[in-house]
Amino acid sequence: MDDLKLEAIIYVPFNFTEMFRCIVCKGYLSVPPIVSGNNGRSVCGRCDFLTHNKLERRNTIYEGMARIMDFPCNFNKCPSRIHWGEVEHHEKVCLYREIPCPKNDCNRVVLLRELVLHFYDCHDFERRPR
Repeated sequence: MDDLKLEAIIYVPFNFTEMFRCIVCKGYLSVPPIVSGNNGRSVCGRCDFLTHNKLERRNTIYEGMARIMDFPCNFNKCPSRIHWGEVEHHEKVCLYREIPCPKNDCNRVVLLRELVLHFYDCHDFERRPR
């Protein structure tokens, strides 16, 4: 089944997806492996390395269902809904991801999509003529 590319056929409403959150990072359970403990709580693949112990089991039933779901982006204001296998890539390139300004003397956090504008406004970056 891993080789089979499934189309997302289930649109899950936002209020319903709120039930599918990682107990560590609070992100959606949209990155495998999804691991569940005896207490019924689940951890996503982003955080599994932090909580790995012998009492936890991979939740393959949830993962199987999640393969046909689209998830909202974890970043505020991003309108995207992302298919199970594409979430990690989207989170790396999402323009709505907050990043710290790379300039050493600046402690601002800006959206990736606003980084260039931040440099123009706050760091005397000059715009090049076209």
